[in-house]
Amino acid sequence: APGLTGRWCPRPPNPPSHPFTSEPPAPQTAPPSHQPRLFTPPRVKPRPPRAVSSHRTPGTRRLAGRRDGAIVLSPPMIIRATLLDAPTPDTLRSVQDGILIVDSTGTITTSGPASELLTEALLSEHEVFESPKDARLLCLPGLIDLHTHLPQYPVVARREEALLPWLKRHIFPAELEFQGPGQRSLIGAFFDELLANGTTTAVLYAAVWEDSTALAFEIAAEKGLRAVIGKMMMDEGSYGESHPAEARRKSLDETRRLAEQWHGANNGLLDYAVSPR
Repeated sequence: APGLTGRWCPRPPNPPSHPFTSEPPAPQTAPPSHQPRLFTPPRVKPRPPRAVSSHRTPGTRRLAGRRDGAIVLSPPMIIRATLLDAPTPDTLRSVQDGILIVDSTGTITTSGPASELLTEALLSEHEVFESPKDARLLCLPGLIDLHTHLPQYPVVARREEALLPWLKRHIFPAELEFQGPGQRSLIGAFFDELLANGTTTAVLYAAVWEDSTALAFEIAAEKGLRAVIGKMMMDEGSYGESHPAEARRKSLDETRRLAEQWHGANNGLLDYAVSPR
């Protein structure tokens, strides 16, 4: 999204714990050195907690506190950093010494040069975060993932020699299991992983199940993500369980209910996408 305005999403204090602890048996034909293994997304090496700069502008206050070694940013606040954004599709803008002003609801209300916006009144009303002297803080709009499959999170990086064996051995079984309230930990870990890597907007495929798709919307709303989500629509080969005509009718009914409930929900942060496969 162009410009540094909108919702501010903090990085989770801790890297999300991966909810999957077991892996399916390796295919009999795969050599031992190439057996598919459960992939755990790489973790960024923990960094020492950042301290509020000792060269703060007089009158600024320290941050609210820390949790598990991470700085807790508590709106209303000011973030002072180098700002980088794209106000138009063909323009890149940089402000070397800029500020973001975040109100008590977590909304970025103003951004621009510190020399123009920073006042004593602001400093008296907001916590201020800026990088230490030996570091440089770069602030940019949240990243956008335009294509990802939520049910496939536990089988990321599973390897096969061709598409169809990969789908049948890894993807369809994972999507088949993606149903019911037990998927809350998976969905929560997936969204935490997005936020931890700076992604605040995602366009997501779910599986064919109505309940887990609705749960994905619910958790996205809890975490403040902007998300476009769609229940996968399959009338042939619906994991081998339904006759095509019956699957098509049921899928259309479920899609209609989900769209009526979630399209435009959470003040427009959530949208439904009709998602045929």
